Parts: sequence; structure tokens; C-alpha cells
Amino acid sequence: MIAIIGVLVALLLPAVQAAREAARRMSCGNNVKQLGLALQLYHDVHKTFPPGVIGDDAKKYGGDFNKAYRGFSWGTFLLPFLEEQPLYDRIDFTMGAVAMPGWPPASNYNEDLLTTAPLEEFLCPSDPRRPQDADYMPAPNMGASSYVGNFGTNGYIPNGAANVTWLSVRLSAGWVSSLTPTGYMNARGVGPLYSNSNTALRDVLDGSSNTVLLGERRGDLTDSVPLSSFLTAGQTFWSYGSMHSHVLASAYFRPNKCNRKTPHADLDGCVGTFSSLHPGGLQMCLMDGSVRFISDTIDSADEATLDAIPNIRNPGKAYGVWQAICVIDDGIVVGKY
Repeated sequence: MIAIIGVLVALLLPAVQAAREAARRMSCGNNVKQLGLALQLYHDVHKTFPPGVIGDDAKKYGGDFNKAYRGFSWGTFLLPFLEEQPLYDRIDFTMGAVAMPGWPPASNYNEDLLTTAPLEEFLCPSDPRRPQDADYMPAPNMGASSYVGNFGTNGYIPNGAANVTWLSVRLSAGWVSSLTPTGYMNARGVGPLYSNSNTALRDVLDGSSNTVLLGERRGDLTDSVPLSSFLTAGQTFWSYGSMHSHVLASAYFRPNKCNRKTPHADLDGCVGTFSSLHPGGLQMCLMDGSVRFISDTIDSADEATLDAIPNIRNPGKAYGVWQAICVIDDGIVVGKY
């Protein structure tokens, strides 16, 4: 009898787990939809989407790091459209999102506020990350997020080199200094959200229903690898980014390319990419506000070939469907996917 019960339990358990994941996926999809609607409402009011992350130019302030630094992400600007107006009203946008590094540590009103404000609408139930990241430095307990904006594929620098790779661009965002070149600090993506972006729907020449706006990132990418939170950009926040990859992701690698089952395995594919723990793919919000489940087997360019492209705006045959739907104006017709 015990053996029979054991067999029945073994048969039933996968079905129960599948049902639970289906419920988590539905809840996660609702979050993606709500964030997409909030982004649309923001666009209706301001005629652009919010900046991916605020990265001010230190040169504008005579090299004064404290005055230049901001670091607020796209999620911060959505608060009034997520029924979080009181929290938004308490933020002081004349100072940075967190305190400046130094000793003794400087106090910062915004940091005290944002590190006590985890928001459920930014957390996917399938994502194992904690609502607040106690390990993040320099601002422990920063509110975590399971969702990141679409930077595009590679970055490019105005008035500079045309094809800066995501692996380099991800290090640049709100964290600036007098030594940071203006162009590099403001490294632009070919997607809708990047440092100091102000993308409008009129800029999305490929069509809002064919372009990704935001998607998921799983929170277990730092497991078993020393310092991997920095290497893999596993730490993701709703309010703040000292690097692009804290709040944005790149389509340089296909979805869920990252393999964290083995320490150090496939590390490059883990750096600031889109990912999830949903079997088979992840949920993305397109720029028309619709939500799509994108398979992790979607057609994608060979990453080495993509990296070798001299100019990301003239990709030729190296593009895959995945890269095409993450760029706002490449003119590539993707059809069904």
C-alpha cells in the first residue's frame, strides 16, 4: 500500500508543480501588463517614454561628482501611474538616488526612502530573488525588480565609435565622474530605453507591435560564483541603476542563454540579459502595451558574428528575429515569431 501511495504521489507532484508555475506565470504576466500600461500612460502625459536611467554629465557640473550623480531608473518615473503617487512625491530629484561613496558614508534622504520601499508589482512570483537586496553595496536593501527595460542589442556612442558592445556599455549609466567621457557615459542603445533616453512612439519605425519595451530577468544568476552579482548583473532594481544592467537588458544574447547550473559556465551569456525561470521562455511587453511569451529558442544571431558588425544600424544577414524585435528602427520585417 505504501508503495502504491508513493507511486501516486510521484505521479501527482509534477502536475501540482506545473499548476503552481502556471499560476505564477499568469501573475507575472499581469505584472508585465501593468508596467506596460503604466509606460503607455507615462507616454500619453509626457509624449515620450521615461529615460531608461538618469545618468547626468559630470562635465556639466565642473566635474563635481556629487552634483552630477542621479541614477534614477525608468521604474521610478512610473510610480504615479502605479498608484504610488505619495511615494513619488517624497523623492527629491535634485539629489542622487543613493548616497555618494566615501568615508564616513554620506547620508541621503532618497536612499533612506528607497531602501524601505519594496514594490510587489516589480516582482515575478517565479523569481527567487528577495524583495529587497540586502547584499547590494553601496545601498543595502534597495528594492529589487524582476523586470528590465530593453536597451537594444549593442550600444553606440554619438560622435564616437559606432559599435560599442553591450559587455562594455553595461558598465555605464548613472555612476559618473569627471573622468567619464560625455559620449560613453551617455552610451545610447538601439532599443527604446537607455541612459537619458526620451524615446517616443514616433521614433519606433518598425512598429510598436513589433518592438520589445521591457521583459524579465531572473534573480538567481549570482549563485555559486564569487563576485558574480557584478559580473552577471544579477542585481536588478526598480528605482535605481549605477550601471545600465541594473535596470536594462540587451538582446546581444538570446533569451535564457545564461546557464548557471555550473559555476562560471557560460558567464558571458549571463551578463545583463533577458531571462526567466518559466519553462521554455519569458514574458515581454511590446511597445504597444501587449504582452507576448517569447520562446528561448527564437531565431537569434550568432553572437560572435553580431559582435563583429562595424555598424549595428547596418546589420545585414547577421541579425536574428530576436535582435530585430529589440531594435526600434532597423527596418527589418520579421513576420510571425
